[in-house]
Amino acid sequence: MSSHNGEPRDEQSGANDLETTDEQAAAAGSSVDPADARITDEAAEFDEDDAVGDLAEPGAAAGRRHLVRQKAKKVTTKQRVRRVLVRSGIAVVIIAALVAAGFWIKQNVVPEVTEPVPEPGNIADGAFLFDGHDLSSMLDDESGEEDAEGEGSDTSDPDDGGSAETEDEEPERVTVDVYVDYLSPESALFHQANAAQLASWVSEDAISLTYHPVALLTAKSNGTRYSQRAMGAVACVASGDPERFVPFNDALLTDQPAVDTPGHTSEELAGIAESVGVENSDVSSCIESDKYAAWARDMTSELSAGDLPGQGDQQLTGAPMVLVSGIPYTGALDDPGELSQFVLTVESDEYFQSPTPEPSE
Repeated sequence: MSSHNGEPRDEQSGANDLETTDEQAAAAGSSVDPADARITDEAAEFDEDDAVGDLAEPGAAAGRRHLVRQKAKKVTTKQRVRRVLVRSGIAVVIIAALVAAGFWIKQNVVPEVTEPVPEPGNIADGAFLFDGHDLSSMLDDESGEEDAEGEGSDTSDPDDGGSAETEDEEPERVTVDVYVDYLSPESALFHQANAAQLASWVSEDAISLTYHPVALLTAKSNGTRYSQRAMGAVACVASGDPERFVPFNDALLTDQPAVDTPGHTSEELAGIAESVGVENSDVSSCIESDKYAAWARDMTSELSAGDLPGQGDQQLTGAPMVLVSGIPYTGALDDPGELSQFVLTVESDEYFQSPTPEPSE
């Protein structure tokens, strides 16, 4: 019998085996990891005929899975290499940017910090002494002098009648130190009201007058640093043409820009210097290049940080600040008469507090 001999059974068994193999292959295909399923066409590229032939062989499903995984590993490796290259490129760009920034800092910032700050000439401790200079520019406004006299101001020599001195015993001259900011309205007010009187006292050798430019309002000019630039311009004039310092100082405190405005440009400041008689081209170049900007900044910081040089324990409280023999003047800024009375009082006190001379034998 055919059934007894097993032939039909063998055929059926073979068919069942093939069916089982197909089911296993299908199951093997469905069990591929999601990562394997997302591989590119490059990873999945293989010959279908070979695959069919492989499936007919025992263990074909396992072999197919092995091939797929190998392909996936190759693609994953390529992707990792690409990521490494991209990240390396970004790192190179960042390093290059840092190198460029470091070079810029070295070229622009480091020299400003490490190189010595240029010091202007004819200015000691940030101050300019008026004694011995032509002060006629401070006396030009005759109408202003008449107005001051009409208001009862006293422009007489503070030494006259202000002390019990004798011809052989003269006290030292009263010192008047004025700290001004060229953007400060109060500084302009004081100067315009008292310039003529101060100049007359200096010309009569009654007082010693010193102006101290400061840049306290640098941040009040819409980012142009006008106070600092004006202070630096004064240093340029004092260094290059000291005889023109007085009229330049007078011009800046007379033709003064308003607070919270850009103020005069550096070119305009150079033009003002020329208008008061400065002919040295180096002065114009100095002003336009802002040569003494760092000096103006550092000097202002120094004067603001502690006791004022030569003024005992007095400290800078603002601009203007007026010290008469080291004593702060707190009267009206626009009243020459009140200032004159204060100077006379200080001069008298100095005389009477001076030691009595020993009688000669």
